[in-house]
Amino acid sequence: MTRRPARRISVLQAITEGIPTSSRWGRVDVTPLQIAQQRSIRATLSIYPPGVTSRERTLMHLRKLGTTWVGLLGYLAVLVVAGIVLGVLGAAMAIAVLIALWAGIALATSGVNKDTRCLRIYARPGSVGGEMARLEEIATELDALDTANLDPVSYEAEWGRIYRQLA
Repeated sequence: MTRRPARRISVLQAITEGIPTSSRWGRVDVTPLQIAQQRSIRATLSIYPPGVTSRERTLMHLRKLGTTWVGLLGYLAVLVVAGIVLGVLGAAMAIAVLIALWAGIALATSGVNKDTRCLRIYARPGSVGGEMARLEEIATELDALDTANLDPVSYEAEWGRIYRQLA
């Protein structure tokens, strides 16, 4: 049996503290607490289908990053730098390259994205509902999976069981 290194942050910590996290099985995205205090908390638990490769996980994370404020600000920074260094033509080429990259990543991950199971909750800060309990239950199972001393086949089998629960 191979010993899996302990994760730096648990899924439950990500949910309660608003820290995004990712793992072999998927990712957790939570509204940052500064924003949640003014509006509402949105937590999304995304579980990839079992058997997703490291390359596919990386591309899925890049795909997700492209739809966040951080990703959009990154795109804007690339466009500004390209515009300053290369002029209008450089900015136009940068736009074309960014669109091509986004389309390539979307195409490469379409199968995984289609089969990714998501559980989303929306709540006001301080309120807890049934959905939060369900999300925490699944998060506990996923945390246990990542800290368990399992061989790769057993890990995939347990990952598949949790994945099928969300069907």
